Amino acid sequence: MQRHGLGSLLINHSLEIAKEKKFKFCFVSGESDYYPKFGFNRIKQKNLILPGAIDPERLHIIFFEEGIENKMGDKPWTVKSSN
Repeated sequence: MQRHGLGSLLINHSLEIAKEKKFKFCFVSGESDYYPKFGFNRIKQKNLILPGAIDPERLHIIFFEEGIENKMGDKPWTVKSSN
């Protein structure tokens, strides 16, 4: 179903829900040439510690509140497993 715009619809809808729910940010692992058009920026792997391996070239983040990055504490930020 590629090239029918379904991925874009899903991403835009998800971002709107995240904003409505007052999320502060969202990060994704995905294609480096795809997510920037939705407002995501690459994040350096050294700034985010994840509970598993990830290709650092695929990591992107978007902030929904201006200045929130400065309120999130010192880097690296750590994401803990929910298990």
